[in-house]
Formats: sequence, structure tokens, C-alpha cells
Amino acid sequence: MLVSVCIGTKELPVNLEYSDLFEIVRGIEKDTIYITGSTRFSHGKSRLFADSAIWVKGETIILKGNVFIQDSLYQLSADRVDYNIISRLSYATGEDVVIISEEDSIMAVGPNAYFSRDSSLFRMNSRPQLTLNYPDTGRLINITADFIAYESENKIGYADGTVKIRQLDTEAESERAIMYSNKNILLLLGSPVARRRESEITGDTLIFFSDENEINRLYAQGHAEGHFKEPSKEDSTQYDLSDLKADEIEFNFEEGLLDNIKAAGQVYSYYNPAILDSASIEENHVSGDSIRLFLENEELKSIEVIGGAEGQYLMGEYKYNDSGRYYAEDTVFYASDSIFYLPGDSTISLIHNASVNDKKVSLAAAMINYNTADQVVTAYDDTTQFNDSTDIYIPVLLKDGTEELIGSYLEYSMETEKGMIWHSRSEFQDAYYRGKQLFREEDDVFYVKNAVYTSCDQDPPHFHFWSYQMKIIKDDKAMARPVFMFIEKIPFPPFPLPYYIFPLKKGRHSGILPFKFGNFSRGGRFIKNVGYYWAASEYWDMLASFDYNEDYGMTYNAALKYNLRYHFSGSISGSYINESHYSGYEEVRGKRWNLRFNHSQTLSPTFSIRANGHFISDKRYYTDYSTNQDDRLNRSLNSQLSFSKRFGNVSLSGQFKHTDEIDKETRTDLLPTASISFPSRPIFGTPPKDSEGKSLKKWYHGIYSGYSVNLRNYSQRHTVSVITDTDTVIVGADTTITVLDSARVRSRKEYMTVNHKTGLSAPFKIFSYLKLNPSFSYAETWVKIFQTDQSDTQNIDASTGYRRYIYSAGVNASTDLYGTIKPDIFMLKGLRHVLTPSVGFSWAPELKRHEKEMIYAGAGAGSVKRKSMSFSLRQLFQAKLKSGENTKKINLLTIHSSCSYNFEATGRKFSTLSTSAQTSLLKNIKISASWRHDLYVPGTENLRWWSPYLMSFSLSTTFRTGGILGQYEQAEEQSGNFPARTISKDNLRQGWNFSLTHHYNESGRGQLFRKTHTVNFSLNVNLTPNLNIGYRQYYDFTRAKTISRSLNIVRKLHCWVGRFSWVIDGSNSGFQFRLNVISIPEIKYEKSESGIRDSFF
Repeated sequence: MLVSVCIGTKELPVNLEYSDLFEIVRGIEKDTIYITGSTRFSHGKSRLFADSAIWVKGETIILKGNVFIQDSLYQLSADRVDYNIISRLSYATGEDVVIISEEDSIMAVGPNAYFSRDSSLFRMNSRPQLTLNYPDTGRLINITADFIAYESENKIGYADGTVKIRQLDTEAESERAIMYSNKNILLLLGSPVARRRESEITGDTLIFFSDENEINRLYAQGHAEGHFKEPSKEDSTQYDLSDLKADEIEFNFEEGLLDNIKAAGQVYSYYNPAILDSASIEENHVSGDSIRLFLENEELKSIEVIGGAEGQYLMGEYKYNDSGRYYAEDTVFYASDSIFYLPGDSTISLIHNASVNDKKVSLAAAMINYNTADQVVTAYDDTTQFNDSTDIYIPVLLKDGTEELIGSYLEYSMETEKGMIWHSRSEFQDAYYRGKQLFREEDDVFYVKNAVYTSCDQDPPHFHFWSYQMKIIKDDKAMARPVFMFIEKIPFPPFPLPYYIFPLKKGRHSGILPFKFGNFSRGGRFIKNVGYYWAASEYWDMLASFDYNEDYGMTYNAALKYNLRYHFSGSISGSYINESHYSGYEEVRGKRWNLRFNHSQTLSPTFSIRANGHFISDKRYYTDYSTNQDDRLNRSLNSQLSFSKRFGNVSLSGQFKHTDEIDKETRTDLLPTASISFPSRPIFGTPPKDSEGKSLKKWYHGIYSGYSVNLRNYSQRHTVSVITDTDTVIVGADTTITVLDSARVRSRKEYMTVNHKTGLSAPFKIFSYLKLNPSFSYAETWVKIFQTDQSDTQNIDASTGYRRYIYSAGVNASTDLYGTIKPDIFMLKGLRHVLTPSVGFSWAPELKRHEKEMIYAGAGAGSVKRKSMSFSLRQLFQAKLKSGENTKKINLLTIHSSCSYNFEATGRKFSTLSTSAQTSLLKNIKISASWRHDLYVPGTENLRWWSPYLMSFSLSTTFRTGGILGQYEQAEEQSGNFPARTISKDNLRQGWNFSLTHHYNESGRGQLFRKTHTVNFSLNVNLTPNLNIGYRQYYDFTRAKTISRSLNIVRKLHCWVGRFSWVIDGSNSGFQFRLNVISIPEIKYEKSESGIRDSFF
């Protein structure tokens, strides 16, 4: 470009103004001029200087040595310049080729340069350097690249290939740079990076904007990131680290200083302050649609996050315990529509839909402010914005675990852990609290004024308790005084309780027991369960309480439980009654009590002991004081101590037992019973194995034997009445009176028995089909009878012992027979009939030694001579079905028949033939039947097996089904300011179920004929999620009479549940109605036909 100006065109001829010497060499086509010594050319306003020149006319001009070209726009310095007159291109070379444009304020330096006169363009390669804002040293921008080009006409420059840019303490790198000189824009492309001291900015594109003096804006576009490392104000040797990521980031400058930063499009900010204490770590991450940072003198003044703002603040520190050093951290999550942070005021503001959460506590409000200097949190509802009825009201909501505090304003000091909330509402353990003011005095202690407690989530609640002041201890209890109960707006009862304690603890914990009071229908008032439960540790607890009844006085109760897992557990409980009541005109006083205990302990994996006991003061104790039906019906009290020990496969057990039959006035002691058992095992051991691991089993390896021995030391005594004297009195000619005198005495029976049992069995197979099992058993009993009144009555000699033995033998044979057909019709692929016939023979001699003594000692009457054979046949019908690619086997019908033949019997030797059948082929229906046949002609001994007589028959059928009536989106309308409890989908499903059981039985004939025919069915329907109806009926077809009917209705009424039970028929016919609070069952109203009690609290 410059050479073209210097050389000119035909209209602008080149003038050689001066030289020391030149020489013209004529050529055939072209002349060549050789010029030396202070060569100077002129072309218009341009001046060209060189030490020498070669001019090939019409083709090329070559300038050599200290070449300097100057015109109105440029200055060029080079060692050599070659100009092609035909192509109008010039090429400059030298150690330093320098191009300077004062108009564009640029300077280019490199080893070579290419010029184009037509496009006003120069190019340089081989790592040239382009300097912008030349020669202002304070604003110089140096650009180094593999290739540089500049277009003078359009004022556009290009740099390619490892571009490096530097200005004062700012550096940049990229693969390509474009400079718009007239617009003061510098564009970096290809992994651009800008650095300033320890900070850097990256993006797909970096754009620098400047005015005539300095940069005023930096724009990072596409995967924009800013990584900043600045010295900490507290310690300049430490650094604050922060990262900013977004789709685009804009940096704005004023007078050369950074003024504000704008980031937009999926913005993320990460801040890690300098680690001044090596034991602690802090991190703060925030994201949003856009983030703006405002600075003054390059010091941060405020931060604004707009649109879906959320973040997390991590605080971690290293701590020490017995195990050494460990790292503990706590992360706080926060979110809102927008976030404002003012470092000068140390205030962080979360605006609209604000929330803060950590591991246990969460806070939500319309706006939340946090002063980091004072460590004070304030939260506001949106009362000032709540003008439009269509808006959604946002209260202050504080959650701590499962508990909630709701209000309109909250103020809380994180340093003192004290706070206050106005117009509070809270939830603890499915119960709700309200108050005009709630103060937090300690970590888990709250005080409430004008407090309301309820478990109903409606507003207004269906019932509630009101107190002027209440103290809430988190996860422990709420204490209030005085306490009024309201049903709707009506106080009930009309008088207040002086105080009341509501338990808040979860699971097992110490506390005052929930008491109740009321009155019996006959007039007596009572209060029950007044006491305290003490959870002393995780291994044991205890409780103590008392009941008071106006008619009977005080009852004191106590219970202790303990449990050490895998070692021992147990309990002790009892009651003591200081009875006082009137019987007619006479006052009756007494002391009555009961005591129970149980203990279980594992001393080792093979040794354990068990013990329990039950004692009462008199036999009418439970009749007079217990409402538990099992206690009232139980007339037997047992106390025992037992142990169990294993020695490998051998087991040893024992027991000491005492039993009281309180109605029969009988006491029985087993002191002790003990047994030792050796399990059945092969006599000749297990068979050896060959080298391949196969068992070398012989026939004798299948012979098994076992042994057991039992000891029983028995003692019984009971009270009987005996006649001691008889007297006869004659009061008339035809009248005589006999007077009997009697006395109550104790009768006793005592004995000891030892029973031995052993046996042999040898099961084996013949031809792999027939299973045989021969067996032999032997039993021997030793008896020692102690002299008592009962042994004397039986004329038993107690001075000696008695021994008796019995033995028997037998053999059993069975096999399985299969019959199969394959019809392959539709889904039916096969049918199978399995027959299992079995035949057995047993033999025993007649042994009746010491029969009277054995019967007295409970050892039985001995054995009678027996030689019998038994027969049985089991039939199983099965089907194989195919569904798709899968097949399954189902059982259709099972039939079992059996009878026996007694060779020793006189007369009838065959027993009755018993048969049973079962099937569940039909869906939801199970059918079973059984019948017995006599193989003889009735009343005779004539055998008629081909036409047996039916002695009895029974049939039982069970049918069960159910379904779904419908499904609703919501069980009932939920309203109010309290959060409604979640209702599971299972509770929304409306189901029903129906069951029917049918029995038919007949037996005997003539006067001995008996028949029963009954049906029992029940229907249960959930009409809605809150209404359940159940009906049951039992009908006897034989008597054509309904035996019993009952109707049960359960209706949920939000926080209340009502139950109505009506027994229509039977000895216990009547009705019962109960209405109670679901979450507090003690708050109830009961009414029954018999009128046990009416209780309101």
C-alpha cells in the first residue's frame, strides 16, 4: 500500500530526487537502473529513502539498506522493500519491519510485511506485534500473534494464531482477535482468556469496548466464566476466591475502574472467602436468572440476584474427638424470587417467596433479612402486599424437624438463640398451637401468650384448649395454666383446670401420664391414671400412678420394665388398694393387692432361663376391680421357673411350677419336671465317601435310634368338706330331721415318676418304588408314691417303688402311582392322578403290671394286646395349564381314605372307613367334606363292605370376595390456615369385602340322629373414606332361627371419630356409642345400654 503510493501510477510518476551514483543497463526488453548512495525518491507527498535501489522498469523496484518510507498516513522502516509494479504488491523484510500510523494510533513490528495498494491492506506473519493507542504509554495495548493484518480503509485489524494481548496489568489470550479501530472494539475468539493479576475471564467470545481514552466495557458471551482471586482485607497473604458462570457476563467500567457486573442466563456464583483459620472452611454458592454486582472504587457495594434465586452456604470446621481429627460441616440452603446483599450494611435480603433451610430447621416468608454483623434474622409475611383477594397469602413459617411455627413477623438472634414471633401458629406432634406472641427464651423453650392448643387443623377448630400463658419445651411438653376446653365456641366443662401438661416427646420418654376422670352411671365419680412415667435409661423404665373412686377409695399402681438385648428382659407390676366402702349401713375396710412378674435371661447361646409369677390377695379381686375380660375369666394363677440347656444335639430342660385354681381352692406343684433328650440318629454313623465324594451307604446305615427320659415330681392339695358327725331329731310322728356336722380339711396327693423312652427305625426302599419303615419302641416307667390321705384311701403301699415297661413293633409300606393324560385342549395341557396307597402293621403284648398305682400316678393303664393292620389311600388330582409362554400346575382335588383291621378284636374286626376331601379349584371358594362308613350291617357283625352304611357326613364351604366401589381425589374438603395432614391413596380407595361360611353335618339314625346346618356371613363396606359400615349374621337352618346379628358404623368427622355398635340378638344384646378425638382418645363421650360410664375427659 505504501509502496504503491510512493511508486505511483502513470498519472503519478516516480521521481528519483537524489543519489550518489546510478547506472543504467539497457536491456532488449527492459532497462535496469542500479542506484547507490543516499537514494531518495518522491511520489506525490510520499518520500522514500534507502542506501541503494534496483529499478527494473515496468516490473520491479527494490529498495535496500535503511529503507524508510513516509507519507501523510504511514511510516515504514525495513532493511529491504520489493515492489511488483504489475501486481501492485510490496514485500518488506528486515530484522525489524516497523509500520506506524499516527492517524490510527497503531504500530506494527515484525520480520516481514506484505502490502496491497488496491485493498489498502498490510499483513505481517512470524509472530509480529501490533500496538494500539500508540504512542500513549499509559494506554498501550500490545497484540502478538502468528499473523496480523490491518485494513486501512475500513479500520479493521486481524490477529490469528496464539494471540496474546497485554495492557499494563491486564493480559488476554485467544486463537483469533478482530479490531475495529473506528469503533474502539476488540473482539477475541477461540478459547479467549482475559487475566488481571490473579483473576481471569473466559467465554466463547470476549469483546472489549473502549472510548478514546480507556476501556469502558468487557462482554463475555457463551459459557462465560469469571474466576477472581483478590487479597483478603484481613490478611493480604490470603485470598478470597470467587467464580461467576453464566451464558453471558458484562463488565462495565467508569474512568478505568470496574463499576458493575451483569450476568444473565443460568447464572451461578461461587464464593470461597480466604481461610484465615486453618480449622474452618466457608463456601457460598448462589444461582439465578441474572446477577448484578455494583462496585465503587472497585470495592463491592451490593449484589442483586433476580429470578429463581437460590443458593447454599457451607460452613465446615475440623474438630477433634477420641478417634482423632474429623471434618464436620453444616450447609444452609436459601431461595427466593430475588436476593439483595449489601456488604456495607452486612445485610442479606431474600425478597418474595423466601426460604432458608438447613439439616433440621427451615424458615419461609414473604421476605427474610439476615444481618451478618449482628447475626439477627427477621422475617415478614406479605401483609403489606395482601390487598388483592386473588393473591396467595405467604406467612412466616418456621419448621424445626416435624414441628411448625406460623406467624406474621419473626425476629431471631443466632448469637443468643433467642427470638420472638407475632400471631404465631405452630405444630408439634400432630397438634397445633396459636398465640398472639411467641418468645424463644432458650434453645428449645418457647413462651406463648393467649395460647390455643388443638389437634384439629380447621380454622376455626372443632375443639381447642385456651390458656393465658403457655410454656413449650420442644420435644418434651407444653405446660399451660389455667386451661379451658372449648367445643366449637362453647366451654365444656364450664370450669377451667388449674393447669394441664400436653406431652410433646416422641417415642419413649419420661413425663406425666395422661389422666382421665368421669362418673359411673350409678353416680360414683372417679379419676384414673394420675402419675408419672420415668424412662430412666434405654434399658429400664418405671411408672407409678393412682386411681381414686368415690365409692371404694384409693388404688396405687406401679410397674417396672427392663431389657438388655440378647441378655435379659422382664417386668414387675402390681396394685395396692386401700378399700373402704359401705355395705348397707356397715363400713367395710380392707387391703387388697395383685402382683405379676416375668423374667427371661440368656446366659449363653445354649443356656437360658425363664420365670414368671402371678399373685392376688383374694379370689374376687379381678371380679371387683378389673374391666379386662381375660382377667375376669381367668381363674387359674401360674408361677413357674424354667431352664433349657443344649449339649450339641442333646437337650436338657426343667421346670418348677406352682398353680392355684382359685375357685376350686386347689394348689398344684411340680417341683420339678425335667427331661433330657437324645435325638434320633444313625446307630452305625454316617456312611463314608469314596474318592469322588459319593456316599458308600449300606443297608445298616439307615437304622436310627433315639432316647429320652422325663422326671416329674408332683404335689397337689385342695380343700374338701367332710362329714364329722350325724344327728337325727324326731319332731313328729311322720317327720325326722337329720343334722350333719362337717369340716373343711386339706386333701393331698404326692408322687414322683421317671419315664424312659427309646426306639428303633430303619426306613428303606425296595426297587426304588416301595418305601418300607419297620420300627420298634420301648417305654419304661418308674413310680414312687408318697403316703398321703389319698394314697391311703386307694390302699396303695407307699413304702416301695413301682416299675412297669411296655413295648411294641410295627412296619409300614407305601408307594406312589401316577396316571397322566395330555388332552392339549385350549389352555389344558395335561391331567395327572396320583395314588398313594399305604399299609401298616402294628403289634404290642398285653402289659398291665401295677395298673392301679400307675393310674394313680397319671402314667396310664398300661397296654392291651394289639395286632392290627391299617390301610389308607391318598388321591391327588392335578392339572397343567399354559398361559402364553408360561405353564403352571394346580391341585384340583384331594381325597384321603383310611380304615384298619384288628386281629385281636372279638366280633367286628374292621374299623369304620373314614374319608375326607378338599378343593379350592373355584376362585375365592374353599370346600371340604368328610364322611364315615360302617362296613357292617347295622346292629350286626355281618360284613358288607360292598355296600357300607353312612354313619356321618359333614360339608364346609367358605367364600370370600371384595372389590372397589370408587376412588376420589380428596376424602373431604380441606380448609383453614393450618396445613392439612396428607391422606394416602390407600385411604382414598373405597373398598368392600364379603365372607360367607356354611356348615352342614349329620350323624346317627333314629333317636340318635343329629343334624346341624348353619351359615355365618359378614359384609364390610367403606362407603366413603370417612364412613365404614359392617354387618354380621349367624343363622341356624335346623332351628330356623337367627342366633346373632350385629351392626357396626364408624364415621370420621375430621378430627373426631364416632363408633356405633349394636348387638341385635343374643345374651349380650344392646348398643354402645362412642365419640372421641382421633389424636387424643381420652377426650371422649361414651353411652351404652348397660351404662358402664359416661366420660368427657
